[in-house]
Amino acid sequence: NIIGIDIEKIRDNIEFEKLTRRFFSQSEHQEIMKFKDTSRLDAFFATWTRKEALVKATGTGIAYGLDKFDVSVDPDKPAELLNSRWQTECQSNWSLLNIDTQPNYKACLAVAGDMPDIRYWKI
Repeated sequence: NIIGIDIEKIRDNIEFEKLTRRFFSQSEHQEIMKFKDTSRLDAFFATWTRKEALVKATGTGIAYGLDKFDVSVDPDKPAELLNSRWQTECQSNWSLLNIDTQPNYKACLAVAGDMPDIRYWKI
């Protein structure tokens, strides 16, 4: 299977609102802005790791455009590819999974096709 993974430390010293406006789709930016204060930062990093995991798995990289597809933004809900504007069949070909990590980190796994049974240990 083709996979991609991204792990990010949640940092509050970045201008995440500008980053969402510049790199994410308009709908993702609007959804993230609906969250309050620190929850907004969590939503940004959840979205970022979901998008990064997918572009790593596809091999396109972020230069192709993170705004060309939408992922779920709520950090407390399952990761999902909602739609893709670069490959119409892409949505049904990829599965995303939030990975439980240490506090102050977000992580996501992208897998081509259905998500296999994943087991991991958190230290």
